[in-house]
Parts: sequence; C-alpha cells; structure tokens
Amino acid sequence: MCLYGMNDMSVMRPSMLRLAGAVLAYPPFIVQYFELACMFYLKFYMVASCLLFMTLASSFVSTYKLYKKRSELFHAVGQQRLIPIVLAGRVRATSSKKLVPGDVIVVVPGRATCDLVLLQGTCLVEESNLSGEAAQVRKSSFVEQDESHGRAYHPQTHHSHTIHAGTSVQQTWADSATDDEVLGMVVRTGLRTTVGNMLRQIVAPLHELSLAKDPFLSDLFSFCGFALILQLCIFLVAAVPHFWTHQQSASECVGMVLGTVMTALPVAVPTVILGANAACMARLKQRGIDVLMVAKLKTIAAVEMICFDKTGTLTGSVAELHGLVPVEQGSFTGLQSVARRWPNRLKQALAVCNSLTLIGRNQLVGDDADKQAFQAVEARFLDRDRVSLPLAALGGEAACVRTLQVLKRFEYDPALNRSGVVARDKSVHRALLFVRGAPHKVVGLVKGGALPPDFDQVVLEYAGQSFRLLALAAGTLRRVTAERLASMSQQEAEAECDHMDLLALIVLSNSAHSTSRPAITSLQERGGIRTMMITGDYQHTAIAVARGVGMIAVDSQVVVMEAKSERVGSASAPVAQHTAPLTKPGLTLQRPGERTGSSTCQHLTFTLDRGGGCEEVDSHTAITSLAQGSVRCCVTGPALEHILQKADAPLVETIMRSLVVCARMRSHQKAQVMDLLGPTGLYLSPGSNDERAQPHYMPGLGLTCMYCGDGINDLAALASAEAGMAVGAGHASAAACVADSHPSIQGMCCNNVTCHTY
Repeated sequence: MCLYGMNDMSVMRPSMLRLAGAVLAYPPFIVQYFELACMFYLKFYMVASCLLFMTLASSFVSTYKLYKKRSELFHAVGQQRLIPIVLAGRVRATSSKKLVPGDVIVVVPGRATCDLVLLQGTCLVEESNLSGEAAQVRKSSFVEQDESHGRAYHPQTHHSHTIHAGTSVQQTWADSATDDEVLGMVVRTGLRTTVGNMLRQIVAPLHELSLAKDPFLSDLFSFCGFALILQLCIFLVAAVPHFWTHQQSASECVGMVLGTVMTALPVAVPTVILGANAACMARLKQRGIDVLMVAKLKTIAAVEMICFDKTGTLTGSVAELHGLVPVEQGSFTGLQSVARRWPNRLKQALAVCNSLTLIGRNQLVGDDADKQAFQAVEARFLDRDRVSLPLAALGGEAACVRTLQVLKRFEYDPALNRSGVVARDKSVHRALLFVRGAPHKVVGLVKGGALPPDFDQVVLEYAGQSFRLLALAAGTLRRVTAERLASMSQQEAEAECDHMDLLALIVLSNSAHSTSRPAITSLQERGGIRTMMITGDYQHTAIAVARGVGMIAVDSQVVVMEAKSERVGSASAPVAQHTAPLTKPGLTLQRPGERTGSSTCQHLTFTLDRGGGCEEVDSHTAITSLAQGSVRCCVTGPALEHILQKADAPLVETIMRSLVVCARMRSHQKAQVMDLLGPTGLYLSPGSNDERAQPHYMPGLGLTCMYCGDGINDLAALASAEAGMAVGAGHASAAACVADSHPSIQGMCCNNVTCHTY
C-alpha cells in the first residue's frame, strides 16, 4: 500500500473553488482587485461591494457547468465498492481502495475499479466509456505461453485479456466447470489505470494557454499603459503644483494618485468582458452548444484548424451489414446480400466467428452487424458454446441442420488486427479454425494460389466507397489435444493449419451524418478554416469518408504513408510508371531536408490515392510532391510512430503542412498530432534499445487547433488541443471547452462555433 498508494482517484476529483480560482486569476481580474482595494480605501463601500459580489458570482456561475460535467465523469469512473479478494486460499471481502497490483480477485458483474488481467474464465464487458461507442466486448483469460514467445503481458498490447477501470462487467462465466470462479489479477490502480492517465490530461494538461501570447491581453495592457502614462504626465503637470501650493495632507495626496490610476485603468473592464462572454454563451446555447470554459472563447474565435474524429462524430457510431463478397474457386463472385447464395463454410464462419454472446436463454448481445449476419444464416445458440444452423444441399449431400461446438475463442488482438475461433463440426474429423480481421492481415495467412488475383482492386474499390471491410478465412487444424489447444495462442493455431482459404469480404456501411458535409463546407468556405480527420479506421476508408464530407476535393490526390509492417503478406498495388514529382506549374520546391530519404523512408510505403484507383510511388516522388503542396497527405499510426522514432523534424513538418487524414491512430497518437500541429510541439523520449540516445524536441506548426470528438478515447486529444469540442452527451465533455448536445457536428453548421463567438 505504501508503494502503490490507495486505489482511488479522489486526488483528481474536481474542486469548485479551484476551477473558480482559475477564472479569478485572469490578469484583468487581478487589476480589478487592486482597484477595488483603492475604492475601499477611498470609502466607496457600496460600489466596491457590488463589483466584488458580481465578480465572485460570475466566476462561480461560469465554472458551474464545467464542474458538473467533470463531477459526472469522476463519479462514473471512481466508484468504490467491496471486492471479493483471494487471500490464503479463501475469498474475503475488502474495499476496492485497498487493492494493489498483484492481488487476485473474483471478477463479479459491476463497474471495474482497477485494471486487471483475467487469469481464469470469460466475461462480457461494456466499454463505451473507453471507445465512445456502445459496444460489448468479450474478454478471455490470458494464455501464459504468450510470454515464452516474446509477448509478455501488458495492458495495452493484451487488450482482449484486460478489464479496464471504469468499464462495466455485465456477465461472467467459467471456461470449464460451472462451479469455478472467474479470477483476475490487479495490474494497475488509481491514476495509473488507463482511465486515470486520461483524467490526468484533464486536470494537469501538458501545456497551458500562454497568457504572454494572448493578443487581447497584449492590446488591453498596451492601451492601459498608454493611458496610465498620459494620466501621470497630466498629474505631474497640474496636480503636483497644486499640492505644493495648498499644502494638502498625505492622505489626500494618496487619494488623488489612486484616483488617477483608476481613471487610467477602468474598473468595469472585467465586468464588460463577462457581459460579452455571457452574450456569446447565450447565442451558442440557442444552437445547442454549452460553453464550459469561458476563457477559451477567444481561442475558439481564432481557430485556424479543426480536427475531427470519424466514428460517432462525422459518421454514425453503428456499422450495418451491407453484404458479402464470397470467394468461390479462387475468385470473387460479386456483392451478395441474400444468405441462401452463400457457401456453407462461409455460413459456418459467420455463425461462430463473431462478437456475439448469449445472456440468459434468449438475449443476444454484441455488434449489430454480427447480429444481422447471424440472423441471415438462421443460426441460433443452443448454449453459450454450441451453435446450430441449416446448411444448403451441395453435390450429393442433402440439406441438413449442423451443430458447431466452439472449442476456443481468440478475441480481437490489436497487435494482430484480427480475431479467431476454433470450432468442431461432428461431420468433420478435425477442428476448424475461422479467422476474421483486417483484409491486409488475414490475406497474409492465405496461400498465394487461393488468393483472388484482383484482391487489392476489390478492397480498394469498396474502401473507396466509404465501406468498412473485414476478411474471413478458414482452415483445418492438424490433430491437437484438448490440453494443447487450451494453451495455444492464435498465431500457434494458425501455424497448425495445413492451409487457409479466403472465404469472403464482409462489407459494412457506416454512412456520414447528413449534417457533416454542410458543416465542413461552411467551415472551409465561410470561415477559411482547415479541416482534418483523425481516426482508427482503415486509411482508404477514411480517405473516402473525407472526400464524402468535403475535406478532400474530388479531383485531389492523396499520398498514403504506411509502415511496411502493416502490409506484411498482402499483395501490392502496381508501382507507378512515372517517378517525376506530381507537381503543379509555378510551385517552388521546398525539400524536407537532407535526412529525409533512406534512413526514414526505407521502412515506409507510399501509395497515391486518386479517388478512382491507387498506385505505389517511390519515396522521393511522394515527399517532393508533398513539399510542393501538389498533393495531400494521409499517414497511419504505425508510420507516424516510425517517423517520430527517427526524429526527422523536416519530414514531420512536411507531413503536417499537407496532412488531411490520420488513420489507424491510437488515443495517445491523436494527442501527439495535436501537439505537432499546435504551438506546443512534442517532446519525445529515446527508445529503450538505445541507452545513449537523448530526448529530443519536435517543434509544432504553431496553428490554433481545435479537436472535435465524442468518447473518452478522445480525452487526450481534447486536452492537448488549444480548444476542444465534445459531441453528444458523453464523458468527452469533461476535457472540452464547449459541448455540442447534438449527436453530430450539427452545431458547427453555418459556422456557429467560430462565427458566433464574437
């Protein structure tokens, strides 16, 4: 307990006095305190008391909404309760505040109070607090053999085995005997949890607004300084001889000096500021926007760039099944939405390789698209691990109802970017392995002869229409024992397959909100504001959505920068025939620097997205075109991580100046992008492999940036941006300065946020 401290976030609990004190510490108010003291000294008690009361009341009123939003968030993630803990072979109840890393507890339904890894059993967790989307995720027990293969446990890399603080455990069940308890081990507590780190960004952001760079304060104090000097000159010329002649008392002289100072520095300036802010807040409130940080109104009015999250902000938060593109005899058959035309093996894969879980007798929970596919193949759960479905007659076999027994599930792994399940069909002697995930990851498991020759073209065709794609593959496992299968990782199971066949591409639709395009167009044309998208989705899908909402012109070209590790096993697009820069007439070349080239780009791939097709280009062509401004840029999370590790500041600056889409980004990378775009810049620590390396600083572009998101996963970016806007009624508003009650960016239509501020 002395080493880790209490499992409590009470030190981060918002304080009304602290929030109001931050408002009262604004420099114009400090000047007013001096003037109020002068007024009390001059015995203007009534006027001074009224002004003091108005100042204090306005500070508390202006911070009440922010205090309320933050209190709701901290109460949601900081609830304490009794936890069953395993001590000396017995289960005892203890307060969740006393939990420390290493404690083994019994996982029960309810809100998790710490980060823990599942040691035994499976559970269903609601993670809407982390993702911003209403999604139930299945968590499985951690496989010890992962450590022997160089994959030691970590809460970030083994997300499918980790229950994060602030999430809600809905149901638990044992993997073997029904009498066994579901056990987990505490790995992080208090402010060290995933949610705790996000909350720290709210209360103690890495950078604060520099008052020295505030143009309003600079102009205000310049005017007051000029007026004060002018008043003192008049005082010295007129008042001093008068005092010398009439020999007035010292108190009268002091009163005259203070009166001169007060004349130069008007007492009502802060009151007028509060009145103007109140008028702006009222106008925004009429359009469904709540202002949580009044001091940020000036920043919002001066915004030069706005970055948007995609899912739940620009588009809906729920993806729907649009159809499937089955593979038959090594070729795609075209988009099909009628299940009776799907092959039997594909139907089996859709029935068991999904995120669905049975609660009770007939309540099915999981992703909506998985539910649609499950119902389309007419499958049903017999129990939690057995699924039955009708299969069509093929060849000499008659139509029948088959039952699949789920032997082991491999939950979605962000490192592998895919999930899987091992199931057994009684008519087949060996177990079947079904794998579902990102197309470029699943295709690496398929042998070359079984891969359709037009795989890349089909993927790009649907991704270019803003569809989200998943690939399904199946293989037959060699004979393995139940004990061996229980300790297998997904990669080991995939290695045990003789071969894997691509079954189909799952096409999911997640259309943009009807208000997204008008809002983006209004911001760009009426406000002259640059817009950008930061998302965790596939890069070509994100580019298509950006074109659909108007961030990218239809005829614009986009250079996509990816890490080569992202494309392991996938087919490559044809290399561009030309190597000359994609230049525009009259542009002057600005080279990103001598270091840009072999050392940084040898692990990157560059693809030119023309809107109707893609082709690879060499690094020199891509970077030169970006420097000239003839193309836009899309960078993926792994590619950005590699570039930052190389500390190539000229290349980073070139990318940031033409960046329009950031894809496959994690929460902390969103914050890094905001730091690189803004005036703060980014401090990077050296890698653990190089002990002699020194921390380095990556300067920012100096833009006044605003971030717009909807979930707790956006908290870091909202806190890092100069201004943040939360969409919807989620917990993201705790780190934002304005909150839009609409479930989309409707509040930005007609430039409400920027044009109606002042």
